[in-house]
Amino acid sequence: MYRQGRFKYGGYCICVSNRKSFITWDNILNYTKKLGDHSFTFTGLTSWTQSKFRSSYSEGAGQLIPSQLWHNLAANAKESYVIRSGYIQSQTFSYAARLNYNYLGKYLLTVSNRWDGASRLAEGNKWAAFPSAALAWRVIDEGWFGSTKNLNELKLRASWGMTGNSGISEYGTQSYLNALTNSAFQDRGYTYYVYNPFLGNVDLGWEKSASTNVGIDFGFFDNRIMGSVDYYNTKTTDILLPRTLPTSMGSGNNTPFQIYQNIGSTSNKGIELNLTTVNIRKQNFNWQTNITFARNTEKILDLIDGRDIIGAVTRETESLLIGRPLKSFYTFKRLGIWQTDEAAEAATYFKDAAKTQPFKPGDIKLADLNGDFVIDEINDVQYIGTTSPRWTAGLNNTFRVKNIDLTVYIISRWGHMMTYDFTGAYDPSGKGNAPAYLDYWTPENPSNDFPRPDNTNFYNYRGYLSLNYVDASYIKLKTVSVGYTFPAQTVSRWGMSDLRVYASGNNLLTHARSHFVRDYDPERGGSAKSPLQRQFVLGLNVSL
Repeated sequence: MYRQGRFKYGGYCICVSNRKSFITWDNILNYTKKLGDHSFTFTGLTSWTQSKFRSSYSEGAGQLIPSQLWHNLAANAKESYVIRSGYIQSQTFSYAARLNYNYLGKYLLTVSNRWDGASRLAEGNKWAAFPSAALAWRVIDEGWFGSTKNLNELKLRASWGMTGNSGISEYGTQSYLNALTNSAFQDRGYTYYVYNPFLGNVDLGWEKSASTNVGIDFGFFDNRIMGSVDYYNTKTTDILLPRTLPTSMGSGNNTPFQIYQNIGSTSNKGIELNLTTVNIRKQNFNWQTNITFARNTEKILDLIDGRDIIGAVTRETESLLIGRPLKSFYTFKRLGIWQTDEAAEAATYFKDAAKTQPFKPGDIKLADLNGDFVIDEINDVQYIGTTSPRWTAGLNNTFRVKNIDLTVYIISRWGHMMTYDFTGAYDPSGKGNAPAYLDYWTPENPSNDFPRPDNTNFYNYRGYLSLNYVDASYIKLKTVSVGYTFPAQTVSRWGMSDLRVYASGNNLLTHARSHFVRDYDPERGGSAKSPLQRQFVLGLNVSL
């Protein structure tokens, strides 16, 4: 990909050039051998990828000869020109070998190994091996099992394997300086250097995940009921994450230093269900249903020093908590709003250690974890939720009446939280651009949602953070599609083999668990910057 731009205004010229390339080279070798009832397939693979990004930026002002445009930016009256360029490259290389064994179609075995190398990781840690093995037994094909018209499929599966992740930024294991040119002295620019905010780590290696999976495939009643159930257990070690270092270690260009580290280990356990049923199967009417369900439990098992890593309360999911999911919210727990009839109790809690600022009706009611009647960022913040749902589900129904087909698809994600831009837009001064529909507390309107506006409240920067986080659970009518397929005899006379017209709608209706989420699609994850719009499509499929 190549992008270039030039701009000239008066005696001011800018030239920008960006070039990006990505190369993939794969070689695959397959060999199959049959020996009686035994079948062997061997696969060998090599894979190489390379990514390059080149950039240049130059500007000049006060050109003495305007016709030179950007071709001689140094020729200006004040020698005020800037030239920058950059180059980023990364590459990976992989070897893989796999053996498939099949006996009578009943007993299946697969063993494989991958050797992956990534240039982004530290010297001496760039390569790692990732083995795997899988077994399957088609019980239904055993002679002793017997034949039955009610059972059409029964297969048992088990597998174990390792995968890896090297997903850090290029040169993330190296410390270097950044050159900046946004300063000048006596009309002459100069270059100065600052530390890159990411410090190098010469020990950084692969993140590895070892996963065990057991499952069963089944089919009943001429496969009118069929599906699969899987249980998995994945342990990830040497997790690659950026870690913010203490401010006492300094900063790079006013940004706290960070470092990529193999920071700990996590566990993911869960169950997945896929079920398909043919509810009605007649000549002119068919109804089929597909149900998917997944439940996952994620938690951090260990961290680099055996302790929680607590980040700033203002930085959402920066904290890492042992026993909790990776993407966890660690902040104040909101209990509601102090009401007028709670004035005496509210006055026993304070917003400062000196106990000079008691709470009043209309203030946010927050949990006092240590019972000292002072709400502060050290003692009264806690885990309040995660971005990972407890379960997800999908329900797809397909109906066909003669030549008319109808599809209705519903999805749900339940038991998670999100950072919600609309509640976070609350302005405690009452003078900003907060949405007008926010239900502020006033003596005449004793809302339990948003606190009273208070321009003098010193507590604005702390307790109001709890307004950012809401329950993100939802059920959604994702897609409805209806179509009509013209009879074959009709379209053949028109010189076609197939003709179908259809109409579909997406993101049609959403029910959110939280009453805060109104006129908003929580599938967006809380952001107000990338709306998921309702879509309506009219289409025509033609085959000649």
